[in-house]
Amino acid sequence: MEPGLLAASLAMALLLMAFGALATLGGALLLRLLSGIRIMTAISQAAAATFFILLMPAGVCRLIARIRGWDPDPDPTERN
Repeated sequence: MEPGLLAASLAMALLLMAFGALATLGGALLLRLLSGIRIMTAISQAAAATFFILLMPAGVCRLIARIRGWDPDPDPTERN
């Protein structure tokens, strides 16, 4: 297995979940605009907190992957 691949995969999973939190924020905004339901404050605070809580470990995992030797853009002409 390529070094750092597990940490890179975990970073991707955390990023996907973080942007899912932003999608929740977009859904709350859409509900407010279309239906007049006023849930924006609680949802926006929770989504923003979730986004940043997930974004920080994603960056740490990516850093660990880079330290362990994972290359996000390998050169296809390079031979081992």
